[in-house]
Amino acid sequence: MSFDNVKPILGAITITEANIQTGIVYKNKKMIDNVNLWHKFIIHNPSNLSRNDLLTAVLDHVFPFDLIPVSYGKDNNNSNYFLARNCAAAIQKLCKDHLIVPNPYNRSQPLRMEIILRYTTTTLFKVDVQKNISAVLEKRFDPTRRCLDLTRFQDDPDLTEFCPLGQPKIMFFVLHLSKNLIPETYILRENKIRLLHSFDALKVCISSIRSIDLGNNQIKDHSLLSPLVLYKLHHLVLDGNPLCEEYSSNPTQYMRDILNMFPHLETLDGVPLKVNDLSATRPNFLCSLEGLDLINQFLEHYFTLYDSQNRGAIQNLYHPHAMFSMNSTFHSNQASLAAYKYINRYKSISRNLKMLADFSKSSEFLFTRPAEITKALCSLPPTEHDPLSFKIDLVYHTVSTNLNICKQGGTVKFSLDGHQRNRL
Repeated sequence: MSFDNVKPILGAITITEANIQTGIVYKNKKMIDNVNLWHKFIIHNPSNLSRNDLLTAVLDHVFPFDLIPVSYGKDNNNSNYFLARNCAAAIQKLCKDHLIVPNPYNRSQPLRMEIILRYTTTTLFKVDVQKNISAVLEKRFDPTRRCLDLTRFQDDPDLTEFCPLGQPKIMFFVLHLSKNLIPETYILRENKIRLLHSFDALKVCISSIRSIDLGNNQIKDHSLLSPLVLYKLHHLVLDGNPLCEEYSSNPTQYMRDILNMFPHLETLDGVPLKVNDLSATRPNFLCSLEGLDLINQFLEHYFTLYDSQNRGAIQNLYHPHAMFSMNSTFHSNQASLAAYKYINRYKSISRNLKMLADFSKSSEFLFTRPAEITKALCSLPPTEHDPLSFKIDLVYHTVSTNLNICKQGGTVKFSLDGHQRNRL
């Protein structure tokens, strides 16, 4: 039946801003709680907003309470309306706020509403959206990749009703209908999803689901991911959610917390986590971002001095009890004859214990104290390091003593007789 032919039944009650203070909500509580009654919600000043924008504003205002709008339309008074049922908590919320909903596009002109309770019954007016939603799901399913893409689902032009997946009941219904397609991958980006208990609809598909993309939604905390732990996910995308911002200063802890929840993960936000059951390699490792500024300052200062004509100035950077040794290994076929003589200067102070024939000399090239260390380093040829190539592992950091332990590697150029430059 078309809603155009539906008229309010006998006994309908209208709630307005004018009578809301009379106790009308309390007096009609049984009517509001009756799940077999349709209530009509009227927005008197839609401000030329689209259907989706208007309904999103109302649904966001009553969240987390359920409100599923159907049969959206416009009347002759330039007001917009929709029907909903089984939404007692949402009605209570709207009435508590005097039927005024903030307009996200114009705060000075909030949306003003009216509710007609018991407008009609589920017997007189039936709504069946299952066929339409199922057709849209089938259109969005890629059988080759077993992938169901529900990105911005509510904006699909083929949907006859407003279906925001940010509404838990709607999301549950949509996921329930999707089971017949048996997807391995769900893409749910940009749906304003905040809660995930709607995934209970897919419990019978636990073994088949390998990948879920929840990027650019509104999930605020990693604990809200708990409904997904039943699924042995291999791939998970969470980028663009508020929970990622909470970890912005500690990305390592982010990966650690997510892996604790999903131990089978291979990628997180598209980044590999494991290779053959081992942790994936990364160009840099920082146990704490708090030490990053100091490490950057030190490396810039140290290698600026080291590459300068006054390399001896690095002596002031060493602790009085510092120790230093180096290992230099190369094959003769890796360097030209001109470079061999140059590289051999590194080998002359190399403390490679595997190449040492006489272990009594193992301490000969273990340099101690700043002056001795600096003298050894100054004996090496001029260099030019490329800071952009540096790879850093910060493995220990303390705030109280400002102690940092890190290792660094990168690209260095050296000069041959002050002219030719080769890359090591």
